[in-house]
Amino acid sequence: SYSNNVDEFTLDQIAIRNQNQVVHAKAVALKGFSDKFSLKTGLESYLFSYEEGLKSENLVKDFDDLQANIFTEADYYVSNKLIFRGGLRSGHSTLADQTWLDPRFSLAYKFENEGQLSLAAGQFSQMPVEELRIAKPEVQNTIANHLILNYFLTKNGRTVRAEAFYKDYKKILTYEGSQYFYRNIQQNGSGYAQGFDVFYRDQKTVKNTDFWVTYSFVDSRRKFAQFTEMVQPGFAPRHNASIVIKYFVSGLKSQLGGSFAINDGYTYTDPNFAGQMNAKTKGFRDLSLSWSYLPKPNLIIHFACSNVLGRDNIFGYQFSPTPNESGKYESLPIRQTAPRFIFLGIFLTLSKDKTANNLNNL
Repeated sequence: SYSNNVDEFTLDQIAIRNQNQVVHAKAVALKGFSDKFSLKTGLESYLFSYEEGLKSENLVKDFDDLQANIFTEADYYVSNKLIFRGGLRSGHSTLADQTWLDPRFSLAYKFENEGQLSLAAGQFSQMPVEELRIAKPEVQNTIANHLILNYFLTKNGRTVRAEAFYKDYKKILTYEGSQYFYRNIQQNGSGYAQGFDVFYRDQKTVKNTDFWVTYSFVDSRRKFAQFTEMVQPGFAPRHNASIVIKYFVSGLKSQLGGSFAINDGYTYTDPNFAGQMNAKTKGFRDLSLSWSYLPKPNLIIHFACSNVLGRDNIFGYQFSPTPNESGKYESLPIRQTAPRFIFLGIFLTLSKDKTANNLNNL
């Protein structure tokens, strides 16, 4: 695969252009040695080419990086109910001159009632974003260690999933300044995220109705970006919940849908008070509705509208860099780009099965 992305924009009255190109190649081989043991092995490579510059001065900085990866994963059926999966993923970056090795494993046990309990753990490595790598090419991978316990049951048109997790983050980048004007980049950040998710879906209880309910709790704190201490990130609300309902009306050849999503708000730093991430917005609310009409089994006309009630959701505040005459930092709220988003689409499924469609994906 190949991708090419060019951005041109103005930041603090400075015209900036950046270009990001990626070439990706991957090959995988799978071999079953017996009914109990199989092995998957593969090679993967990424060629990154990135440049950014000031348009007015025709000043350009760039870098090229070749990342090569080798991975292997083995499945072993200890019994008809217990499955073990173990794997290793290694990689090398020419730009950072770094080699890494990430071990991962999981155990899954299937109960008599068709439920399944699984435990997974592993290490995941990721290179920082291009804007930081070009400012300091020798930066290394950030590392996340995951531990996840999951229970899953699907039976009689109903699905239950519960998951508890703990994630530990190391070598997170910290810096001074702002986007494209970074200073004093260091790799001394760390953090964690812990919590649980609960999911219930029911396609059986109410005729022609499919609904699900989700709730997640996330306790996350990390030292990253411009922060000098552990804070709750603005992108990680502690409480998140949603309800989704789909109802099929046979006489109208239509599926009516609705969803309601909430969270307890986003943290942000108010410079008028001491501390970092010392304030929180009001909770997020979004009621969305949709209508899918099927004039033919393989043809769908889909209409959807988000935030039907037009709630003024705020995701944080942008503060003035200097105080006013009374010593207060004035601010502007960071809102949605538009109160509502309206979508109208036509989905035509081409297949040998003339009744196939994408209704379940809408």
